[in-house]
Amino acid sequence: MYDEQGRLVAYHGFSIDITVEVLATTAQRDQDEQREAARARITAVLNHEDALQIHLQPIVDLTTRRAVGAEALARFAGQPYRPPNEWFDEAWQAGLGPDLELRAVTAEGVETAEEVGVLLDTGVRLAQGYHLGRPAPAWPAEHYRNELLVAGR
Repeated sequence: MYDEQGRLVAYHGFSIDITVEVLATTAQRDQDEQREAARARITAVLNHEDALQIHLQPIVDLTTRRAVGAEALARFAGQPYRPPNEWFDEAWQAGLGPDLELRAVTAEGVETAEEVGVLLDTGVRLAQGYHLGRPAPAWPAEHYRNELLVAGR
């Protein structure tokens, strides 16, 4: 007898050893299919030009309800939407962990053009440092203020 997915679940006349072997083989096939689906999702993210996006989330002074700064958050463009830690977990399970980690690395303290070249050669796309731009004072966050007050947060 087969279930809805076409997996053998029972057959009269088989010994218990053969039934267990068939079930184990089916479970392995299901795991392989899940791993391949995960590889396809991660590969699509890796091949997407804007796979890793940086989003700014306001940091709010709760006493004044004013945005006083922002935190930069990494978000992957792939579907289904989920937090970065779930993308990284799936990437490692699919054997693509190092690739996704490199895609998401932000190199800090880049001080020379030579360092930029090394980073590009190793696949790192995001960097910060004095060679690329000097620190600036806190940015004005007025555009978040109205949004937060209207939302009542």
